[in-house]
Amino acid sequence: MERALALHRQYGPINGVRFVSDDVAWCREHLTDLVPGVPVEYGSAGESMFDDLAAVAAAQRLVLGNSTFSYWGGFIASTLNPAAQVIGPAEHERGPDGNAPTWFPASWKSLPVTWLDDPTSPTAVGHLDRTPEVSVIIPCFNAAATLPMQLEALFTQEDAPPFEIIVVDNRSTDDLGAVVAAASPPPGVSLHLVHADAIGGAGYARNVGMAAARADLLMFCDADDVVSRWWVAHGIQAFREADVWSGSCLPVPDADFGRGVNAVRDMIGDSPEWIPSVREQDHTSFPILMGGDFGATAEALRRIGGFDVTIPAGGEDNDFAIRAVRAGYPAVSCKVARVAYRQRQNSRDRAKDAVRAARTHALLANRFGLWDRSHFRNWPSALARTGAAAGRMALRPRAEQDWWAVGTRAAVAAAVGLGHVTGGFAPGPRRARSLLGAPPRQTTPLPGTTVIVVAYNHEQFVEECLDSILHQTRPAARVLIADDCSPGDDTQGRIRRYCAEHPGFAEFHPNEVNIGLTRTLNRMLALVETEFVTYIAADDFMRTDRIEKHEDLLASAEAGVPLAYSDATVVDGEGNVLGLSSEEFPWPDGDGRTTGVLDQLVAANWIPAASMFMRTAELRRCGGYNEDLFYEDFELLMRLARHHSFAVTAEPLVTVRRLETSIGAVGFDPRSARFIRAQYVSLAHALGRDRDLDARVLRVLWELAIRARATGVPWWETVRMTWRARRGAPTMKAWGYRTALALIPRR
Repeated sequence: MERALALHRQYGPINGVRFVSDDVAWCREHLTDLVPGVPVEYGSAGESMFDDLAAVAAAQRLVLGNSTFSYWGGFIASTLNPAAQVIGPAEHERGPDGNAPTWFPASWKSLPVTWLDDPTSPTAVGHLDRTPEVSVIIPCFNAAATLPMQLEALFTQEDAPPFEIIVVDNRSTDDLGAVVAAASPPPGVSLHLVHADAIGGAGYARNVGMAAARADLLMFCDADDVVSRWWVAHGIQAFREADVWSGSCLPVPDADFGRGVNAVRDMIGDSPEWIPSVREQDHTSFPILMGGDFGATAEALRRIGGFDVTIPAGGEDNDFAIRAVRAGYPAVSCKVARVAYRQRQNSRDRAKDAVRAARTHALLANRFGLWDRSHFRNWPSALARTGAAAGRMALRPRAEQDWWAVGTRAAVAAAVGLGHVTGGFAPGPRRARSLLGAPPRQTTPLPGTTVIVVAYNHEQFVEECLDSILHQTRPAARVLIADDCSPGDDTQGRIRRYCAEHPGFAEFHPNEVNIGLTRTLNRMLALVETEFVTYIAADDFMRTDRIEKHEDLLASAEAGVPLAYSDATVVDGEGNVLGLSSEEFPWPDGDGRTTGVLDQLVAANWIPAASMFMRTAELRRCGGYNEDLFYEDFELLMRLARHHSFAVTAEPLVTVRRLETSIGAVGFDPRSARFIRAQYVSLAHALGRDRDLDARVLRVLWELAIRARATGVPWWETVRMTWRARRGAPTMKAWGYRTALALIPRR
């Protein structure tokens, strides 16, 4: 029940709860505290079973029990209202042969079932009499040999409250399941095995573990390490001071793990003493988070977005840490939450780890624009010092020479340098993440359209925008409203009042901190379950037949067409009509509007962002919105147009407002570094289609690269841009001159 309510909260706030049961007294006694602060009702308006069934069938949002009554109530509800949000147990019943047939419609959300009365079940070992206070998550890949030692360490925790252990099997080919089934957790500890087979990597496995967790406090460790005796207890203490914290991983030689759990614990100075050591890290530009020893609240994980599954192995924890700091969660260390880290003894393996860490550092520095704060920013000097170290090493006696160390040092400097020079040509689109960072589940989409509304200081206009959605001739299946932490007015208050006056119309998901338009859009996209989706800013509005026209247009197009668009009416801040968007940005002729869009977009973008109406599956498949850019439409259009045709209508189905504070007025400055970057990245998507188009694009990229230096783009980024656009330079001499000029510091 707690997990189902948590999932419903992802769809929107819970404003009231009704328990329908044949034992209302039990519900009053045991379930009321599950939803504190909201009105709670019990039973239906009538007294018969049929009155109860009618109450269930009329509900918009449902949590089903494991009964036929619940099943038919949910089935009727989703038949009467296809947009109803229904959550139930993944297994309705289990037969004598152990099989558990699934009868649920594809549109329902299911939660995994733990059969506590089945001691042979490989998915659950042991049980708790109440909800665990902590969920411990262990990602595993072929960890059957090392996991028993970590489980022993967790089974022998001292001063720990009831907690659960979630072992996440990430494509293992060994006997991991048998290891879990054979384990014997003590009272107060439950052990569960879940599978994460879709994507390989610890980040994805952790995301799956988060989704299965029942507690509000989550702690993470690895299968080949050993946690302290008081690891859980100290972790809970750390949660009292921070929502996200990183523990202390202390290296222990691999060979010493053979001495047993207690001996390994003694090597790391295990102690029950709580030392007030939770402190904010000094190096917050590159915060450190130990993926094998950290804790986070479920709410923090949801807001941060879980782990990015597109990051290479070994870098997903640092990417998470940077995003956590940017989401308002300080980088905090807790040194007494100790873990014995299994240290590799092989020089080759250590060298590989070091090079991988260097490459990841370069990737994150490029992604988040942190080169100016990187301790590796002067990598040419590091390479030179490595050469000097090699010379000194050659003068040492042979017995004292450590060429692996020198080679590793050189490889690290080279890896950072290579990432520095090549890693930022055109940052790839961030994969659209769900609220827990995992890719959206591939289920049959619900019919209809989800409208995403993003507001930022739009108090004056937001109600007009919402009215235009409310009065559509074909209603939206779902309306998701986000406010990006508006600082200057009462936008959030206006939205809350509007939702209260129109119950059931929309869901409000305000950002706690300002995260930017593209990240906000991806956050909302993760919640979309309908076939179509469209986004509109809260200062724009729609014609009353917009959804109907665009749905019909895209539904009648070929299956591979991902996007439909239209013309737009342009108004000023007072609502005065200024004309049509097509008059301000002339449309191309003929096929240039549909099948030849990419070629035309290279010359100019004429498509109003507010008119973009998309197939949800295609938007997710192409990677969602690029979070490295400050605006959303042009780069996405270039990506989609590279592979697809578009559908179009010349009718002005939306109205866009020209304001002095809009992104178009403030951000689209050709002298702005972020504008230069965004244009460069967007246009680079057109490369590789044909020679003539490449020539046109490279000439534009070359001009952007020349302008980049004057706008304040860092020298290394300018060098990367000129290198990629070198074939657009008039001569190689011109390219060499511009590259040399980029290396000269600007005064």
